[in-house]
Amino acid sequence: MKYCPECGVGVQNDMHEYCPLCSAQLQHSSPETAPDSLSQPQTRLEGFTGDLRRRPWLLAAVSAAVLLVPAAISLIVDLFVNKTLTWSPTVLSSLMLLWFYIGLPPLVFYRSERNLREEERRRSRKGRFWILMLLNTLVTFGFLVLVDALHGSPGLQWAVDFGGLICLSTFVIIMLFFYTLQPPGAAGKGWILFILLSLYIGSIDLLVSVLLGVQINRGWSLIVAASLIPIGIIYFVIVYVVGHSERARRRLHL
Repeated sequence: MKYCPECGVGVQNDMHEYCPLCSAQLQHSSPETAPDSLSQPQTRLEGFTGDLRRRPWLLAAVSAAVLLVPAAISLIVDLFVNKTLTWSPTVLSSLMLLWFYIGLPPLVFYRSERNLREEERRRSRKGRFWILMLLNTLVTFGFLVLVDALHGSPGLQWAVDFGGLICLSTFVIIMLFFYTLQPPGAAGKGWILFILLSLYIGSIDLLVSVLLGVQINRGWSLIVAASLIPIGIIYFVIVYVVGHSERARRRLHL
């Protein structure tokens, strides 16, 4: 049986010399070694990760240079049209928040790990992960406070009541997922994540209803939680069907 080294298609008829899909020349080899090109995306990803480890500032610098363009455009347009700063501070703060999400993780994670044992590296990475999550929560809350100060209610009531509780509940859900529910395998974690996400959506609906002083109506949260069902089905197919079937992975070129 021949296999295509480009797309991994197996051809049972030995009379064929070229792949019927991509026209590449077929080779006699095993399905495990033939589709070398299928490993190229992983190789490229590992190369990109290696670049970030060696130069963690690279992504921060590139993302800052890219985000400076819309920031400058929004600032110029706002000054040209309104003769003063009206909506551009909100855009600028949003771009700064986006840069924080993109550029900061490599600076936090990819620090020097020389002369560290494997167990020490795992503890170090876990600690850095929680430092990053705490910084993300604080910066997101600061962004909400800034938006509320620019366009919101007096006394920052909206940012403190809604934004603070939502940021706190998000941090608690992530903490529960990564600490309390670590023993299950990858598939078990996936199902637990869906349950926690549904509870998180319901808690936001409950907080909003209580803070607004309206009757608690879980219709919105139930609809959003129900929308996770097709996502769960897709997850089940990927993990349990594709993950345990060599034939399915070969058909999907995985």
